[in-house]
Amino acid sequence: MRPLLGGHASRRNAIGTDSATDWLVLRDQGRKKPAAVEGFPYPNQKNPFRPVGLFEDIEKTQGHALNFPMLADTDKKVANLYGMIHAETDPNVTVRAVYVIDPNKKIRLSLTYPPSAGRNFSETLRAIDRLQLTDNQNVSTPVNWEPDQPVIISLSLTDPQAKERFPQGWTELRPCLRMAQLQD
Repeated sequence: MRPLLGGHASRRNAIGTDSATDWLVLRDQGRKKPAAVEGFPYPNQKNPFRPVGLFEDIEKTQGHALNFPMLADTDKKVANLYGMIHAETDPNVTVRAVYVIDPNKKIRLSLTYPPSAGRNFSETLRAIDRLQLTDNQNVSTPVNWEPDQPVIISLSLTDPQAKERFPQGWTELRPCLRMAQLQD
């Protein structure tokens, strides 16, 4: 999975600077799993790959150097395409967005926050973990699922296929709701 994190305004702001630092933490945690981080700023016109003062603010205030790719969108084409410009706010301010993109370039998750609210990167990591788990194990995770709890066996698996995949068995709450414990 590649989370593509977007929505940094063309001018400096506290939420964006703070978010960019958390991107670094997310990227470092992502190295433990097949995920990468890229920034998607809505940049200034002078230097589309370096929003005015952003890198300096991050290093000075957060103690981290910004060292992941930043993608330029000087004409706002991508920001408008993905609905990142809120119609009722300053046209130079993007919403706080997170896009999780799989290796087939399909958007698997989209989270948006208003410009005044910071993103929740713990939720982003949790969602990436679950997407990777469900892709690899052919299961779904119930609401508020934690790693030691039962999962839902995918409906795409027939009972014979499920028996092969889950030899320890499962609990069938309904024909469409077969709960099983994952084996290590």
